[in-house]
Amino acid sequence: MVQALKALVIGMGILIAIGMSVLGYGIYQKAKELDLSPKKTVLKSNQGGFKEKTLPIPPGCRMIEMKPDGSRLYVRLGSESSPNRKCMMILVVDTESGEIIGSLKTAP
Repeated sequence: MVQALKALVIGMGILIAIGMSVLGYGIYQKAKELDLSPKKTVLKSNQGGFKEKTLPIPPGCRMIEMKPDGSRLYVRLGSESSPNRKCMMILVVDTESGEIIGSLKTAP
């Protein structure tokens, strides 16, 4: 009885080792299919894009924060001195064309 149990444990250990080997080989094969090389994007002359744009920021206001999100850039404006309601806004900019898509202003 003890020898049968030993044979069963050894057989199961061998099956686990073979299963782990097959699993490792499968992961290795899938990893070879992945393209992990860094991709460089080159802006061609016929593509959109812009060289320089000026954002219309009201006088007395300044940029507080910028957050990119895909092809959009969110620019938060604030006042340089005292809290100025006209400066409390967020500009939404299209990063491909440089145009302002819209602006979010606060209400009193």
